[in-house]
Amino acid sequence: MKKIFILMGLGLSATFSNAQLLNENFDDGIPGDWTQWTGEEIFWEANAELGTEGSGCVMSERPMALFGPTSGWIQTPVLDLTTIIDPELTFSTALVSNSNEGPGIPSVSLWYDIGDGWVYIVNWGNVDAFGIDNEITTTTETDGELNEENITWVELTYDLSAFADESSIRFSFGGDFPIYAAGWVLVDDVQITGEGDVDNVGLDDSQVNSNVSIYPNPSNGTVYLINAGIQIDQIKIFSITGQEVKDFTLINNSDIVELDLTDLEKGVYLISIVDDFDQEEIQRLVID
Repeated sequence: MKKIFILMGLGLSATFSNAQLLNENFDDGIPGDWTQWTGEEIFWEANAELGTEGSGCVMSERPMALFGPTSGWIQTPVLDLTTIIDPELTFSTALVSNSNEGPGIPSVSLWYDIGDGWVYIVNWGNVDAFGIDNEITTTTETDGELNEENITWVELTYDLSAFADESSIRFSFGGDFPIYAAGWVLVDDVQITGEGDVDNVGLDDSQVNSNVSIYPNPSNGTVYLINAGIQIDQIKIFSITGQEVKDFTLINNSDIVELDLTDLEKGVYLISIVDDFDQEEIQRLVID
């Protein structure tokens, strides 16, 4: 009798917990794997006291209004968003105008790069300013000195699902100063979170100690399963969210099984392997 193995939505032992891909509060300054690029001498610097709850943060300053807009950008390290589900960016920002030096109001923008140049995503600021996508609270400093009393922190969240398949991506925060603007842009508590720790998602100890090796992993789509003396009966491939995308039933078994997965998109998958005793293993596969 042919055995049929059905995996319902990865209901086995797969539990998706909150996972954190990036968490930076700048309490120890700007990390070495963060970079920056400046226009018109707008630099990002660490500050140990003006962050949320009196902690560290990073800030860019335009000390006096100049003719023409200018920006400075601080950039995250390269990230692999395929390792989490439903990625989301959260960060805190504060925008302060130095009204003694110019009437313009600074803003903060978000950009991304997947290897072929920076691309604008969205910005936040005072909607009375030109070209602002989203309005947030801004404050004004009239004494010419920035302090915690004239800083209003705003927590922002941005859905990164559009970039969920990107295994090599950077994000950048722009401190943007329009014409005649002077002031400060502050950023703190940058987090990218999602669901699932896919290093071991859905695997218990017996599944991690596998009887089957997958090679190569990551793979370009041609995958070999090398078994340790067991007879593989059925193989199913699932997306990381639990959708079945491939189903293989083996008739003539061998120590090495070749799978053609070249039609699958890049990303993280789970392979369910069932032997002729109905014993099941779940392993992770990355296609890049």
